[in-house]
Amino acid sequence: MKDTLTIGEKNLLDRLTDVDGHWYRQAKGLIDNIPFVFEILIAESDITGQYYGVNHSPTFGDFLAGTRINAGELWASYGVNSAIGSFFNPDKHIVIVHLIGFGLPFLDRGKSKLSIPQEMIEPLSSTIWNASKTLFKEAKKEKRDIAKSEREWVARQKKSIVDNSLIDSVFEVLPLGIEQATDKEKFPSNVRSLYYKVRKLIQDYTSKKLDYTYFSQNLLIRYWQNYGRNKLIYNDPRGVLYEPHSNIEVQLGTNEVEQYNFPEFQYNKILYIEKKGLWPTIKASGLAKKYDMAIIAAEGYATEAI
Repeated sequence: MKDTLTIGEKNLLDRLTDVDGHWYRQAKGLIDNIPFVFEILIAESDITGQYYGVNHSPTFGDFLAGTRINAGELWASYGVNSAIGSFFNPDKHIVIVHLIGFGLPFLDRGKSKLSIPQEMIEPLSSTIWNASKTLFKEAKKEKRDIAKSEREWVARQKKSIVDNSLIDSVFEVLPLGIEQATDKEKFPSNVRSLYYKVRKLIQDYTSKKLDYTYFSQNLLIRYWQNYGRNKLIYNDPRGVLYEPHSNIEVQLGTNEVEQYNFPEFQYNKILYIEKKGLWPTIKASGLAKKYDMAIIAAEGYATEAI
């Protein structure tokens, strides 16, 4: 496909004012001998907002909203808006996304979401990541610096306290615990290994005992909510998802759930049962196939993956 069909980096920049920095990326290829070109521009400009277009026509919003963007550190996000949401500043940045392709059906009557072929998702995801990774890493560093400043301030306030609360102690040592458990973020580590590191580190801050269930099901989740999840820390599987018509069984751990793609036309509901031992009875009853529902058979408490 000729580059003359794209809008192009220069044409986009010519229409912006006071651009402090910009990142433009493009991907092109063939899907079943049908060509496509995808381009994205992210810029710091006086003109801000998000703009989307297909075949040189604007769309009513993010046409990739139903597509999972999974490249670099943009993982488990659906659509451009969701993928860049952690660092996109609507008062500072402009994002322009344009796709040229033929025979791509819309998923809704409003023509706002496209059905993207599976073979096209990877190059589109990589292009979005390559265009956004500089701003993403700057925002991540800024967030770490803020968190570090907050931890240092908290540490200064605690010098006169004999016995800190368990929550404060765990939050104080978790960054170091994650660093130790992952060998300075080189290798993945499960939550239990992280727990052992944290349990030892908090002894300098509190004499209280740390229970694994309380740590994994409460404190760690609250920490992720405040500071963002570290993708190297994963939960081991606790429970299984059974698809009703394919006989596929999915172990429900962090990594397994991230890699799982919901199948089309398999099921439209999920029944959660707390006791794994009930699954043979439910399977024999045929309820899953009858009602087109998947079954989750857990092992005690519901994990974050479930």
